[in-house]
Amino acid sequence: MPARLSGGPNGPNPPTMGHSTKSFRKGAAELRSSTMKQSKMSRRVFLVRGAGATAAVGAGLLTLGAGCGGSDGPNCQDVTALTDAERSARVNPGYVEVSPHAAAKNCTNCNFFTAGAANDCGTCTLVKGPINPTGYCNSWAIKV
Repeated sequence: MPARLSGGPNGPNPPTMGHSTKSFRKGAAELRSSTMKQSKMSRRVFLVRGAGATAAVGAGLLTLGAGCGGSDGPNCQDVTALTDAERSARVNPGYVEVSPHAAAKNCTNCNFFTAGAANDCGTCTLVKGPINPTGYCNSWAIKV
């Protein structure tokens, strides 16, 4: 004879196979509790994984910006037309594409910089090659 299903307010109840409904519910609660304990992540693991993901996203954005010149300005890193001596002369004064001093000290407000066309590289009397308007070097002097 098949197991008899008893009716309840939410439909038929499953057969308990010799166990009371109370023990069935207790077993299900213990199973959920042990599963949740296994899936909990420690704060340290969470922070390490979050920092790794943040670093990966940041590196990806930097790579995208460097590959196409970024959307903030021109790409003035093409120095293939310069001689080896001119390339090393760019390194000696510590020229960088983006000023660590932001708008306070950058090539745009430097005395040695001559601006190019809109959204284009400029030139410098001290550093040869294309110069980014947002760049900076150790020879920076306020424009007079």
